Amino acid sequence: MEISYRREIKHNYLVITPDSGTTPGYEARMLAGNEIQGLLRMHIRYQDGSSLYYYDITSRQPLSRLLDARFISRDEICQILIQIHVALMRMEEYLLGDGGILLDPGLIYMDPELFQIGLCLVPGQTGVFPEQLSRFLQYILKCVNHKDRECVVLAYGVYQESLKENYGLDDILKFIVSDNDKRELAKEKEQHVSGSGYKDRYEYQADGELVPDKEYENRRNEEKEGGMPDRDIHKGGARKNSMKKELVSMAKLAGVWIGAVVLVPMAIWLFGGTGRLASMKATLVWLDSGLFLFLAAANILRILLYKINGKHEAATDGGLESGQEPEQDPWRILYDDKEETWPLETDKNAMEPAPRNVQEAKSSPEPLEDEVFRTALLCGEPSGEGGRRLRALDEGGEDIILPYYPFVIGKNKNLADYTLQKDTVSRFHLRIDNEGKNYTVTDLNSTNGTRVNGKALDANETSLIKAGDEIYIADVGYVFE
Repeated sequence: MEISYRREIKHNYLVITPDSGTTPGYEARMLAGNEIQGLLRMHIRYQDGSSLYYYDITSRQPLSRLLDARFISRDEICQILIQIHVALMRMEEYLLGDGGILLDPGLIYMDPELFQIGLCLVPGQTGVFPEQLSRFLQYILKCVNHKDRECVVLAYGVYQESLKENYGLDDILKFIVSDNDKRELAKEKEQHVSGSGYKDRYEYQADGELVPDKEYENRRNEEKEGGMPDRDIHKGGARKNSMKKELVSMAKLAGVWIGAVVLVPMAIWLFGGTGRLASMKATLVWLDSGLFLFLAAANILRILLYKINGKHEAATDGGLESGQEPEQDPWRILYDDKEETWPLETDKNAMEPAPRNVQEAKSSPEPLEDEVFRTALLCGEPSGEGGRRLRALDEGGEDIILPYYPFVIGKNKNLADYTLQKDTVSRFHLRIDNEGKNYTVTDLNSTNGTRVNGKALDANETSLIKAGDEIYIADVGYVFE
């Protein structure tokens, strides 16, 4: 099987030449006669007695090219796997097998903006789809941002599912659904515990599940078994509540004294008259004074006991007054974006993901949202002094400086290093590379093509260039200097 690319007026094609002696059968005629969701549109052409399979890749880019410039997200992984599943279901309706699907990232053509896949199904191929899918998931695992915990958990999980014996795509989708359920449950728990003031009493497990902290549970059990009262984590709040209770108690005692001073003389007056009240005046004064002194002494004693008890609690809690370090809060989230690593401990065929390039291994600030897709941030190499440029041939045109390589020119600001806003320019038009003293230009499956010194390049064709060569990006001319 040979793979090549052809450009025709307004279409670009991926051309597959089947092995010699192969003739189009049922699968080829079914693909040629129907447009199947998730598959590239295929046409059969004949040349020198041999059949050629033409796959329309106009305005699409291979997945590998898109992920060379950025990381893949969790939602995009789910989107790809769901689309593959839909494609397989549609193939079953046309009695097409999955052995001919090519899951090579360089042969999975995507719509760059909608992120919709187009799979290449080669009639007559007898590959093993589960094995291809497992290798594809291993590739995806290396394209995730390892600081994105949720994306890593999902990518690693689906790859582990693909290593199981007799697995199917349905098993992978079940894992995705389960992972989504766990994420929703974790969010609900976080909202619940944050609202009740106990957010840090939970921790994340490796599989993403939010569960009560073990240290917290053990401490609570020990307190209950020992007959100790359940203590509040927030000691300051507990002491404030206790102070409020003491103040309320003092107010009640003051009310008792005031009631005795007022109600007792009123009762004597009602039942004994004014004379009886006057004769007992001295006795009432002594009783009220004694009661006042007793209540005052009782309140002072309560305050002293409270202060002594508070100091004792502070000392037993290991506070700062004892010179000890404060106790570390056990209700912590056991995941740190800066320090957490996710080792891949699988069988001998599993591959541990490594940094995507040298630039990633260096500490650098996070890219801005509108720069995340730019090649310069991930794999750009400065050209240093005497850098190259594309000098515009049109008067008033803007020269294009080439500060690093590879350098992509196109219309989409999220996909290209230099944005050329022309209707005739594709979103992903061409790429300029440098290796040693050699410079090359590659047409990136553009619609209106790329010409070097008047020669039109085929889709994905690469050509050597040197100083003084004319390069036309669609109808926009430049000189390479």
